[in-house]
Amino acid sequence: MQQRSEPSGAGVTLSPPDLRRVTALFSHPDLRQAERKPLLSRFLQQTIALNNAAGAVYFSKQDGALVEETSLLSRQMQTSGPGLIDILQSCADNAISQEKAGSTSLNDDNSLFSVNCPLPGDDGCLCVLLVTSPKKLSSFLVILQLAAALLDQYLQQGKETAQIAANNSLSIQFLPTLSKIFSLPPGKERLLHLNQSLKTFTGADLCALARGTNRKNIRIVAISDISSQNRQTDQLRLLQKGIDECVLRGTPLAWPKSSDPAIQNSLIAEEICHGFGGSQILLLPLATGSETPRAVAVFLWKKQMDRSQVQEALQGFTPVLAGLMPCLDSSGGQGILSQKTRQTNSGWSLQNRVTAVVGAVLVLALFLPVPYRITADAVVRPRFTRFIVSRYDGLLKESNVRPGDRVNKGAILARLDGRQTEVELAALQAERDKAKKKLDQETARGNTAAAQVARLDMRKIDQQITRLTEQQKHLIITSPVTGMVLTGDLQRAEGSPVNRGQTLFEVAPLAQMEVEVAIPEKNISQVEENALVSVRFKAYQETAWEKHFSRIEPRAQIKNNTNVFIGILEFDNPDGLLRPGMRGTAKIHAGTRLLGWILFRKPWHTLLGLFDTLL
Repeated sequence: MQQRSEPSGAGVTLSPPDLRRVTALFSHPDLRQAERKPLLSRFLQQTIALNNAAGAVYFSKQDGALVEETSLLSRQMQTSGPGLIDILQSCADNAISQEKAGSTSLNDDNSLFSVNCPLPGDDGCLCVLLVTSPKKLSSFLVILQLAAALLDQYLQQGKETAQIAANNSLSIQFLPTLSKIFSLPPGKERLLHLNQSLKTFTGADLCALARGTNRKNIRIVAISDISSQNRQTDQLRLLQKGIDECVLRGTPLAWPKSSDPAIQNSLIAEEICHGFGGSQILLLPLATGSETPRAVAVFLWKKQMDRSQVQEALQGFTPVLAGLMPCLDSSGGQGILSQKTRQTNSGWSLQNRVTAVVGAVLVLALFLPVPYRITADAVVRPRFTRFIVSRYDGLLKESNVRPGDRVNKGAILARLDGRQTEVELAALQAERDKAKKKLDQETARGNTAAAQVARLDMRKIDQQITRLTEQQKHLIITSPVTGMVLTGDLQRAEGSPVNRGQTLFEVAPLAQMEVEVAIPEKNISQVEENALVSVRFKAYQETAWEKHFSRIEPRAQIKNNTNVFIGILEFDNPDGLLRPGMRGTAKIHAGTRLLGWILFRKPWHTLLGLFDTLL
């Protein structure tokens, strides 16, 4: 029976595969008895024929690396480029690592997909290329998971021949019933039909299925011959306890004790048997590989007999059931696909309700009072600054400090050249001696007028000597305070002249510092005179410095082309952590405001300004 295809955009939309063809394609004896390489080749042919696929590739691990073992691609896929196999290998590796099947879109218009089904037993992955639409993927995904489970069993037939034969028998017999299961509405009816089918195949007197989203939330969803469940009954409570123990252990439980070492004996299983009037029970966790069980199947027989073959078949059929369970919910067989598809199929009513609730919460949140903070720039300034100037004209002999150096009170900052002063002092001293000698001579002669002139000359020379002596005392320039040198990099200017009154250095004490906070003019009306401010400096991002304003300057200033008011914070700085020029961000505490006022104040003011411009 050939699959019909319909053109759809850039690709072809395939009709869902016919589940009744599975038995005919995969149950041939020569397929089960073939060697590995012919088996893979024949299996890929049958898989492509069933799904009308564009190609299939089987990847297996060799020496710890995932490699292409067998591939069968159409001519179009072979000419698509050498990178196709690498892309499929990446998809296979991802499916193996996640231990679950999935699909990956391979082009922009979502018409070519790779369906990747890992094989836990063989540690490989089956990748099938389909040209279809996303809505059709669910049916293909179910079929390919079942096909991958069969392939996994076939590849293990050399290791466990007897068990695989039993497993294949049950798998092949059970596959045709899937056509009936998926023809039913999704949800409870599918679960009930699957449960009844398992009861028929195993010959059990009671069959139950439990499933959940995680190991702590697995609950009974179907019990044979019971349409409505009352979870408060003693029987269902006892059955739920057995299911919880089965999930906790992660291994099959049975009573009486089974000869299979993989099946554990359980006292709770014995209680369940007595509670339901049975004599033999098997609780089977449904999981693939090392995956955590998320479903449990329970089989109870009233007559005790040797059912080892049935138990072996059920254990081998576990991967098929584990992959089938998620496909029975309301997603229409797409339980392992993306949540986005689930949401699309679930309808709009729930989404509308959620949207309405979220919208109401957001509206109410606008009326919540929250702390209001105003952000402003901050810079550190010294509270006091001393300017050191030259008292006399002279030449700079040497400079001992640079900006940033810490100095103590009395430390030598620079020296002026005193050689010219010494020469002038020597010349004046010679003139004074000459004037003194003339004074003595004229006094001895009794020439009063000449003696008076000599005395005046001596007095004038003494004044010049005093001035030069005082100048000599100030050739060494010292710091008047303990602090940091802010300006005065004169080491490159040594030997150059300095003028009287010229500022040579700026020294600031660091024991007390001020922080200038530039409050934007638009926010000054929300700031109180003694508001609390938290400052974080770029040098100390992990520390917040808190202080109340000591004052706010009444007159605005221009800072960075913005009109701001300067608020002053005073800090003691005993450890010298704050340095002049450090910058940071200040958060000014301005009380509480409604969240809506904070969010929409700026847009509202912008809108008012626009109206003023237009009107």
